[in-house]
Amino acid sequence: MFIQFDEYELLGLFETEPVSIGEKEEGKFICSKSDGFGFKLVMVFSIYEKVCSLSLNHQSYETPILDMKFNDVVKISCNNTQLKIQCNNDANCVIATFKPNFSINILDL
Repeated sequence: MFIQFDEYELLGLFETEPVSIGEKEEGKFICSKSDGFGFKLVMVFSIYEKVCSLSLNHQSYETPILDMKFNDVVKISCNNTQLKIQCNNDANCVIATFKPNFSINILDL
């Protein structure tokens, strides 16, 4: 089993393609998006290990404002404004909204 995701959906939301970390066959990717206020949302995921991390950073801080890791991720989906990470229990565990500003709603810990 692996994480299901649509590369074109991620491209539409992050406005860049997911970048492979290491060898492409390993299935590890990173996506990031910055806004005009100095915030940066970064998602790193491993499709075969079924893990995903999400962090919110600001250019004036050395460490992330928020840093979360989710295990047993089954699906990453998105539309033009939202990123949804679905965990093993078939419920969304987090929804990140990109517009008008970054916001993160943690639904299930």
